[in-house]
Amino acid sequence: MDKMANIGSLFETINMRTKMQLAVLQMFEVIQQQGVEAEAVSMMKNHFDVNALTKAIISIWAKYYSDSDIMGLLQFYQTPTGKKMLEVEPLIQKETELATQQLLQATIEKLSAE
Repeated sequence: MDKMANIGSLFETINMRTKMQLAVLQMFEVIQQQGVEAEAVSMMKNHFDVNALTKAIISIWAKYYSDSDIMGLLQFYQTPTGKKMLEVEPLIQKETELATQQLLQATIEKLSAE
């Protein structure tokens, strides 16, 4: 198997496509919150090419990871610890986002009080 195919396999293992889709949806939410009309955001969503993004990200990973790095990551994610990491990563991310929002809100309140 070649490096790009191995990265594709790794992406399947770590559910990268789902992660990218969620990130893109969040990006569109931010765009809409910035005042872009809902219709324009909807058009962008409909025309956004997740496959092209996947190819671009695979190329980026290929730039920074060697073949042995990719194989090592694939092996790691097949271990119990790697599987657990994949399982709890979304939970950790949500809790991290919540903690960040809470700290940011506290900072804003502190600055407003000064």
